[in-house]
Parts: sequence; C-alpha cells; structure tokens
Amino acid sequence: MSTQLLSTCVPGTTSFADFKSWAQAISAWMASIGWLQTNDTGQAVWTATVLTCTQVAMSGTTATISYSSFTGPAPRAGMSVTFSGFSNSGNNTALTLTAVSGGSSGTVTATNASGVNETHAGSGTTTAQTTVPTSTNTIYEIWESQDASSSTLPIFLRLEYGQGSTANSVLFKITAGVASNGSGTITTNTTSTLSHSTTIVGTTGVGNTSIFSGDTSRVMIALFLNAASASNPFFFAVERSHNSSGADTDSYFMLVTNLGTSGTRNAAQQIIQKPALGGTLTAETAHITALTTLSSGVVGTNIALGPLFPVIGKLDNPCMAMAFARGGDIVEGATVIVPYYGSNHTMYCSKANTMQTNEPLGNSSGNGTLYRYE
Repeated sequence: MSTQLLSTCVPGTTSFADFKSWAQAISAWMASIGWLQTNDTGQAVWTATVLTCTQVAMSGTTATISYSSFTGPAPRAGMSVTFSGFSNSGNNTALTLTAVSGGSSGTVTATNASGVNETHAGSGTTTAQTTVPTSTNTIYEIWESQDASSSTLPIFLRLEYGQGSTANSVLFKITAGVASNGSGTITTNTTSTLSHSTTIVGTTGVGNTSIFSGDTSRVMIALFLNAASASNPFFFAVERSHNSSGADTDSYFMLVTNLGTSGTRNAAQQIIQKPALGGTLTAETAHITALTTLSSGVVGTNIALGPLFPVIGKLDNPCMAMAFARGGDIVEGATVIVPYYGSNHTMYCSKANTMQTNEPLGNSSGNGTLYRYE
C-alpha cells in the first residue's frame, strides 16, 4: 500500500508544464502502485524511450530488431517507434511494436514489409508529448490491475487527459471495464465514459494539494483539493468487493467518482460485475451512505462516520475508498484512523470546498469527506 501528497499539480492547461503537472502525475502514480500499462496502441508518451539498436533480422514481413540498451520507459508492445540510422532505408521507418523480449537488452518485433536483414548500428525513438491537446481533445492511457484477483476479474481503466472547450480548462475522462481491444477501447462490462471539464479559477503555475493512494488492486486519486474554485477538484477511485472480513473478492469492483462539468458537480458510483456473474449495473447518481443530520456526530471520544456502501440488490459490505463525516468533527488535511472489518485504516480528511462539504448527496452541506490514504 502506498500514498503520496503533492502540491505541484496545477489545475490548468495554459502551458504544457501546467497540463503535464497533473496528467503525468496520475500516469506516474498508476505505474508506481504496480498497475500495468497495456499494449494498446496510440497511448500517451510522457518520456521518450530511445533504443540503441544493433541488428535487423527479417522473417517474411516480421522484423526482429536487436537492442543493446535503452533509456526512458521500457519498450512494450503497442509502442510506436521511429527507427533511424540503419544503412538500409527500408529499416528506417515508424513501426508499432508487436512483441518485446528481454530487459536491459533484447529484441523488439514489428511488421515491416520493406525491412532488410542487416547488422548495423541504429536507434529507435518514441515521440513524447510536448503540447497540450487542442480544445475538447484528449490523449489516453489504459491501465490493468495486477493483484491476485486480476486472473478472474481484471480491472481495466482508460484514463484520458486533455483541455476542455474553454481556455485553461482541465478535461479528464475515465472508463472502466474488464478488457480492452488493443487499440484503446475498453470492452466487456464497460461503464459509460465519465468526464470532468471545468474552467479553472486560480493562478497559472500554482499547484494545489492532491492526494494519491493505492496498490495493485485499487486506486484513489483526489486532485486540487484546496483549489480556488469548488468546481476545480475531482476525484476517482476503484476498489474491489469485500467479504465480511474485509478481504478482497472477485465478485465485482466499484468505480467511484466526483467529477464536474461547467460547474455542476456529479457524484456517482457504479458496480462492474465479474462477467460470469452478470454485467455492469446502472450507476448510482450519489454516494450511498448513512450520516447523521446533527451539527456534530461526536459522542464521547467517538465521531460519527458514514461508510460508502455498494448497492447490489442490497447494501453490501462497505467500500473503503471514501467515507463521510460532519465537517466540524474533522480537521482539513488531517489523517485519522478508522476501524474497518476489525482493522485500523488511515483516511485523509478534507472540507476545503463544496466538492467535499456537499457530500454525500450533492445537495448536502456542512459535511466533510475522508479519502482512503494507505
């Protein structure tokens, strides 16, 4: 389990540096907690991979290109690589890798009808993103869970990063399911694509508090928690179903979001079942919990807390991605210990703006949100 708190994520797209500060932070976090970037073609490239190549061996139209070293992210199937420096012009072209074998050195494979056998120095380079996507457009990545339950219920997330229809607006999209088609589409028990698009109110180049947690089975990301405008922050989490002891199960996973469009905030939670058990359930348009309406939930040394409940024909065992409390009972930016399933778990408290205080129903007030932070 891992956590991260950043103050360097800038809620904006005025410059590529601002855009990259939040978009690449999400990407880097997914890799750091052990999720696998899939081999789908056309995905975002934040840092170029450069292969030092030594040989091309052809078998029909299949080119096997040997490399002695590389810099940047490791080569993977699905990458678009531009090769150059070979003596035969047919080998100097852009190819999509279909297979990779080796580690710090090895081979990559691609289809090249013009390829020729040769032993010669060359290089292969991916093209890194250097500009903000144009208005309403995005670049994307697909990530797959890597925990033990992924063999029976894999979690696939398509994450999109871009610019909205107005200047300096953040555009983020998320789609979940249990497979992808290799070219960027989530398939099998898919959710609808959920979007966050908002014009930024803040200072160019100035970051806001953003928190991250997760492991190979789950992820929780809340960006721009203390942003100047309450429409700026957004949140998403994915967590598996739990048995009565709190252990992960492979019956379903739940996508939990709090996103906004043009200042209108949309909280949602949606269950994606294992295909053998069923499909994707209709999304709930609020976060389902029980929370006191009193001004304070303090009783002695205890504080009332509303867990987040999946709804699958019943209120199922609580999801720990987030929980809710009365705002006066918690301190902004504090971490608290919450007992779930007989064990203690750490939560991060926030009530900086209405994304957190209007939870869980979207028309509430005076509340606070606790995000799983472990």
